[in-house]
Amino acid sequence: MRINLSLIDARTAKQVRTDTITAQAKDLFALQDRVVSSAVDMLDIRLQPQQAQKLVAHGTAVLSAYDFYVQGLGYLRRSDQPQNIDSAIALFQRALKEDPGYALAQAGLGTSYWEKYWHSKEKQWAEAGRQACERAVSLDNKLSAGHLCLGVVYNGTGRYEEAATELRDALAMDPRSDDSSRALARAYRGLGRVEAAEQTFQKAIELRPQYWNNYNDLGALYIAQGRYEQAIPMFRRVTELAPDNRWGYTNLGLAYYNLGQLDQAATMWNRTLQLQPDAQAYSNLGVVYFYTGHHADSARMFEKAVELEPQNYLYRGNLADAYRWTPGLRDRAKANYVQAVGLAERDLEVNPRDTDALAYLALNQAKSGEVEKARQSIGQALALAPKDVNVQSVAVEVYAVTGDKQKALDCLKGTVESGFPRFQMEANPELDGLRNDPRYREIMAAAPKPH
Repeated sequence: MRINLSLIDARTAKQVRTDTITAQAKDLFALQDRVVSSAVDMLDIRLQPQQAQKLVAHGTAVLSAYDFYVQGLGYLRRSDQPQNIDSAIALFQRALKEDPGYALAQAGLGTSYWEKYWHSKEKQWAEAGRQACERAVSLDNKLSAGHLCLGVVYNGTGRYEEAATELRDALAMDPRSDDSSRALARAYRGLGRVEAAEQTFQKAIELRPQYWNNYNDLGALYIAQGRYEQAIPMFRRVTELAPDNRWGYTNLGLAYYNLGQLDQAATMWNRTLQLQPDAQAYSNLGVVYFYTGHHADSARMFEKAVELEPQNYLYRGNLADAYRWTPGLRDRAKANYVQAVGLAERDLEVNPRDTDALAYLALNQAKSGEVEKARQSIGQALALAPKDVNVQSVAVEVYAVTGDKQKALDCLKGTVESGFPRFQMEANPELDGLRNDPRYREIMAAAPKPH
């Protein structure tokens, strides 16, 4: 194999230095090391011995293990496709079979196991992810990827303080890692440090401006804060960078929907469904039908969402709502509310600080008749995420359903002041008992425009 290196002055486009390396292709690691060494020399970089050693560290001396690892990493980058996660797991396992001490592959396996849990909600994958990440750290405590892996799992299990520690360690070892910055931002978000989360997501974008997931996460933060107009360019960038990624269109539609631009939202969700069947897109379309009074049509959409993701408490609860408000289907509602409660409780076993799961647990408990449990659950969610507009909006409905009108109106005031779409509150049939209250009319009249 022959490799030609050219050092170019970017301002003048002139060639400054060149080098040519010729070596046996089968000795890939030696070839890589020579390329790195030549590039460092051409750039006149003076490295400390520890830095030089790190540059040529491969993590394994087994070429086949390295090859499987790199392939697994590629599949993991597109975890929006569930089948890619299975491929990543298989490849990392093959890498570890070739070299059981390969810490990078162990970290990749742990992250893949966690992604498997995230999609399937089967608890054994969460535990497998934790064990694999801990194994990666034990194999090489100075490896950034191991601490990143453990930080991701801690984030997903509500151990945000420990996650932040692991992820700061990961960034100290590899300051250029956008993955570690993005995961640290998620830890800050879990801790309620919204400004720090936003700044850290922006840092991830600066580090790697061509990766869709950095924009997607920042957009999700804006949605949670009711900053829908700021979320739109984030999700639009996702669609530009990964036009076959359904999440970009689904989330962009959500931002449009919250701004009351229902036609644009529906266009985005239908674009999602052109790419592949997607539970969230079906559910979102169902919400539009529900709030425009087409309850039977909304039930059909929610049924499709539940068929695709039967373990999702949100879709199951939405389906129960649609049944409850559709003549002839009301007798199906109670069983689905009970199932939604069980699904939310199962998620909370993995992450007791999941505020979305707590909020929707409360809502489905309220609609199942478990009034005291519902008030306790929504109180926990509000205590953990007092500034999350989605949690606030669910709290309005919980208190309205459980008959606590004043608390419902208190939460309504905070919700609309945070920018939650007024039309959703006006269209929600669960709030009918509030509408004749003078305070309700006062709050809604003062509702600001979305921002």
